[in-house]
Amino acid sequence: MAVKLLALWLLSLVRSLSSRHRYVLLSLPFLQRQRVWRKDGGVVVFEIRDGIDWYTAYEIFLLQDYSIRGLKRCNDIREFHSRLLAGGKRPLIIDCGGNIGLASRFFCLEFPNSAIISVEPNPGNVSVARKNNTGAVNVVCSAVGSSDGRGSIVDPGLGGNAYRMVDASDGRTEIRSINSLLASLAGESCVPFLVKIDIEGYESELFSKNVEWIDRFPVLMIELHDWMLPKQAASRNFLAEISRRNRDFVQVGGNIFSISNDLL
Repeated sequence: MAVKLLALWLLSLVRSLSSRHRYVLLSLPFLQRQRVWRKDGGVVVFEIRDGIDWYTAYEIFLLQDYSIRGLKRCNDIREFHSRLLAGGKRPLIIDCGGNIGLASRFFCLEFPNSAIISVEPNPGNVSVARKNNTGAVNVVCSAVGSSDGRGSIVDPGLGGNAYRMVDASDGRTEIRSINSLLASLAGESCVPFLVKIDIEGYESELFSKNVEWIDRFPVLMIELHDWMLPKQAASRNFLAEISRRNRDFVQVGGNIFSISNDLL
């Protein structure tokens, strides 16, 4: 594993220095304190715990898993963000499945002056996410589901970025709905802008009911998990809801970008 990580890091250096990649992973993957050079200015510093966390950083900063720059609707999205700021509003980003906070950190860089809520159910991940984010990012120790309730975390043994939720009325983990999160911001100057969802198959429950929030977000990014959960049709509810709406459906790598044609 260590040799593979080192080889991948060396390859990432070659790729990022000799191409149009905007981020360069400067630190060896074995170091807890990581530094990423942002070519258009500054160094991003954050903490990781292991090789799995480093690979998450690799996916977000080098592979640009959540970047909109390659989308034909990129200008539409950025103009919407700029209009909100010009009108005295804060674009709201909700990061569902926030892990150690690196996606939220990326969104801070890509969409400055946004309000960001990072929702993560695992306390260990939350602790690191709070170290990796300050200011604009509110890290909430909770899972996200179709309604407020309780659940339990299942660890399938695949590392800190693969914890799964199951329903349990007596569970120790709080579950918040996206509608509930939006209601908590009532009276503030936030406007829904982007929601990112990577919740290890629990999207089946999230999209099972109370989905009116979809229509409030111009951009939705989601990783589906049918590949991980065969014969469970985990993406069925998401596909049913999205297909009813006037939204573009764009797949980039392992993520779906759902972009509203009514709001943008």
